[in-house]
Amino acid sequence: NLVKYLNTHNFTLITFDKDFLKKKFSVNQGIIILEVTPNRDEF
Repeated sequence: NLVKYLNTHNFTLITFDKDFLKKKFSVNQGIIILEVTPNRDEF
């Protein structure tokens, strides 16, 4: 479950700020988080 994975690593809130995400995380991690962003309303 990707949402559970993000919650475990405290990434959920970061999905709301793509600019911060780009500065804070690697490209591979950013791609995973950005894929979840369109579904953020489900959080």
